[in-house]
Amino acid sequence: MKKIVIQAIICMLLVAGYNAATGSEIDSIKNAAQAVSAQMNKEYTTNDIKAGKNAAVQVFTNLPAKISTVFEDREYGEPIDEAFSGKSTLVYAVAGGTVTTVSKNDTIGNYIVISHGGESESIYGNLSQIKVKSMQKIKKGQIIASFEKNGESDFFYSITEK
Repeated sequence: MKKIVIQAIICMLLVAGYNAATGSEIDSIKNAAQAVSAQMNKEYTTNDIKAGKNAAVQVFTNLPAKISTVFEDREYGEPIDEAFSGKSTLVYAVAGGTVTTVSKNDTIGNYIVISHGGESESIYGNLSQIKVKSMQKIKKGQIIASFEKNGESDFFYSITEK
């Protein structure tokens, strides 16, 4: 019973949002409302519904991990164990997201950039071994690389949140 009430409330909110959008003076919102109207007025076959379900499943299973960061309280983890005593340590993602760049440059050597949603991103540099690929979804605390103390460069880490 509780599930039905929640679904009914969600449907009412969607209808209210749709009604507000149809009366909007903003072109992009008007266009979106017109697209929704076109879909609502279309005659659907069973095959259309099955294809729509398959497409929706594909979209939801491919959502980037960064979506979950919208609900996190933005407490970031530590990128490395600062007290490590050996020659190397593992590098961890400070938050969930999507790897946007895996590359190398003269300033920070081998590096990784991870987008955490919105305009938030973290950069990890001077890495000895990279364990992720570009466009890979990662979770907070996941091992993404390793860093070796070599006396030439320090571990580079930066986070930007706007």
